[in-house]
Amino acid sequence: MSEFRDILDEFIQESRELLEQAEGALIELERRPQEGALLDAIFRAFHTIKGTASFVGLERTTQLTHRAEDLLNRMRKGELPVTPAVLDVLFSVIDRTRRLIESVQSREAEEESIDDVLLMIEVILDVEVGPGRPISHHAEAVEGAQRESDASSPIQPSQEGRPASRSGPAGAEPRMGLSEQTIRVDVERLDHLMNLVGELVLSRNQLLELARVLRAELQGNDSAERVWDMLAQLDWITNEIQRAVTRTRMVPVGRVFARFERMVRDLARELEKSIRFEAFGADTEVDKSVAEVLVDPLVHLIRNAVDHGIESPSERLQRGKPAEGKVQLRAYQEGNTIVLEVSDDGRGIDPNFVRRRAVEKGLLSREAAEGLSDLEALQLIFLPGFSTRTEASNLSGRGVGMDVVRTNLARIGGSVSVQTEPGQGTTFTLRLPLTLAIIPGLTVGVYEECFIIPLSTVLEIVRLSDYRVEVSEGRRVIVLRDQILPLYWLHELLQVPAGAPPAGEYVVVLAVGEQRFGLVVHTLVGQEEVVVKSIGSVFGQLPGIAGGTIRGNGQVGIILDIPELYRYAQTLAWAA
Repeated sequence: MSEFRDILDEFIQESRELLEQAEGALIELERRPQEGALLDAIFRAFHTIKGTASFVGLERTTQLTHRAEDLLNRMRKGELPVTPAVLDVLFSVIDRTRRLIESVQSREAEEESIDDVLLMIEVILDVEVGPGRPISHHAEAVEGAQRESDASSPIQPSQEGRPASRSGPAGAEPRMGLSEQTIRVDVERLDHLMNLVGELVLSRNQLLELARVLRAELQGNDSAERVWDMLAQLDWITNEIQRAVTRTRMVPVGRVFARFERMVRDLARELEKSIRFEAFGADTEVDKSVAEVLVDPLVHLIRNAVDHGIESPSERLQRGKPAEGKVQLRAYQEGNTIVLEVSDDGRGIDPNFVRRRAVEKGLLSREAAEGLSDLEALQLIFLPGFSTRTEASNLSGRGVGMDVVRTNLARIGGSVSVQTEPGQGTTFTLRLPLTLAIIPGLTVGVYEECFIIPLSTVLEIVRLSDYRVEVSEGRRVIVLRDQILPLYWLHELLQVPAGAPPAGEYVVVLAVGEQRFGLVVHTLVGQEEVVVKSIGSVFGQLPGIAGGTIRGNGQVGIILDIPELYRYAQTLAWAA
């Protein structure tokens, strides 16, 4: 049965990809109903799924995709027009087929009923489009079919849909379509391999530290120099292995993007808005673990753009805008960081309105709100419980969306920032690390303790003694190139026990989205690649801790969560 299970797994993976392609083509068909090539692409996707489903004995999937083929054939021949009602039925077919496939993967049985969707298809196929039967009758017929399906008990197929044999009906052949140049690998194997690479990096760091000590103590010793040269080669090989394994875990963000076009379409119809969704940079690659974390934040941001951002067609026309709004999702890479932008050309966010709502909800005092700059006021939308809605709906207004965005990104060392222009639109910018397992970091010292700052957040480092510390609105600041830079002392934030007085202090200038601030530390140890490890609940009560690592000298280093640390520092400043 293991051979058959492999075939079934290949079918599940391929079907998911084909359904994504069909869904994208269907959305495009709604915009260009005369484009026959789109109909052909959707038909081929269902035909391929039907053939392989038949081969592995999945009766419901075979039956549903077969009837969808009949519907698409009528459309290809021009016998059935491309109407919203017909497209809704095809979207329902995609949704139900996807659920059937998921149930096969998790329970090895087709546990989803298809009777209601089959009934909708039959109604569409039976409707005669002519002078006496207007096309709009499709929608009424489908609604009637849905009511009839809801009122009746589902009719179960004679078999439960389990793949009972390795052979299917005569003439049915599988189409697995695997290229000889690619293979599918279980994600758990890649995770295990990445863990081993992480341990290799730790051992490499320790060997290099030991070699530096020996080289310094045995200056001019031939054996010490040979060991150093060999470790330099090992260092290079380790870096190459790390990069290679990291690349195997990379997936195009387009796989995440694919679901949002459909989501925007459905939400726009529900809200009676006209919205075009555009995606750019779908081939940008990101670690699979990062891609998984991306989904929820992007869902919240795009739903907010559709619900809060884009105005109704009549309101847009009154403002001199096109009736159709636009939501864009863009991805690109900057060094070791992936950047995603969610933008809309809607009404924008008014900082004064945000201040008033924050005060009304008791999130901060009126005096504190009035003391915030516009940029700082916009950050209030990420606080738990904040919402611009006066009444909650099934889409928004409960004050949890933007907080979820910030929290999920902070867990992986990411950040989110917002730029807006009232009346013109809003852009949310997400910054995330390429991978979560191994990151480049700046090691700093505070008294006797070492901390690692993710290098992706570091802008520059300056000596504190070169600047005059001033107090502005209750906060310590310095003026760096004509810009006011808030300062926070790391040992104060994390309550590090005092030790010997430091010889000097340094300001590590950090970026959290569009915000800039300085973190004051005592020593600069250097840069190194660190393997992120969980440290359990030992530091669970301390803010701004992302994890730990074992440094080259064998000591434990604490990895800082810079966005969370900055938010904690701000709350202390506001409380003061």
